[in-house]
Amino acid sequence: MKTNAVVVPCAIIGRYKFRGKMKIVFGNPLNMEELKDRKLKSSEVTAIIMQHIEQLIATHTGSTA
Repeated sequence: MKTNAVVVPCAIIGRYKFRGKMKIVFGNPLNMEELKDRKLKSSEVTAIIMQHIEQLIATHTGSTA
């Protein structure tokens, strides 16, 4: 939040086993400057990022984490 860096939500989908099939999906970049302007707590920003990750998982698997 201090650097206003852009955060790209990412989800790793699949089995964590040797030679298991996995997929990595990336969401749209989140502008931290916009969130900072809303004067949110870091825990609220974390919750927003996690919601984006959960949406990625739901979109690509049909379920939620």
